[in-house]
Amino acid sequence: MKAASVAIAHYWGAPLLEVPFRENPNEFMKSLWKEKGLVRILGDVGILTNEAGSWLEILGAWKCPVIFLVSPLPNGDIPGLVAAYVALSEALSVEMIGIVQVGDAWNYKLRKMDGLPWCGWMPSINKPDIEALAKNNPENDLIIENLVHQLKKRVSSIN
Repeated sequence: MKAASVAIAHYWGAPLLEVPFRENPNEFMKSLWKEKGLVRILGDVGILTNEAGSWLEILGAWKCPVIFLVSPLPNGDIPGLVAAYVALSEALSVEMIGIVQVGDAWNYKLRKMDGLPWCGWMPSINKPDIEALAKNNPENDLIIENLVHQLKKRVSSIN
């Protein structure tokens, strides 16, 4: 997920900020205005923190747009936790941009049938080396560029 996050931030044209899920979400959000970028939360965003509730609660309260990155199971299925996190996000009024599948084969028909807010697919990236990605596989470069374009459109539609 690190490499996928780095790639999305690169094509977005923004720095990638990382924050451990155990950090106080309210304190982090208060300091976020100083830095512009995409935030990757390291860990489970649904776990209650000691001080402030869960990251999802705080992201909903602060009206921050959220994108979930999901890896399929080894058999290609999408874990059931994805639907649970989408439902929890809706209950907490999180500004859900959508879900991006990272790796494995993209099955548009199955993704459409599950009723989740899918934004698309991106290939697995072994390491966060954006220059190597573009040089070694221009097709993947174009896929990620198009995905980020779609994500930006969705963000602008909710703002």
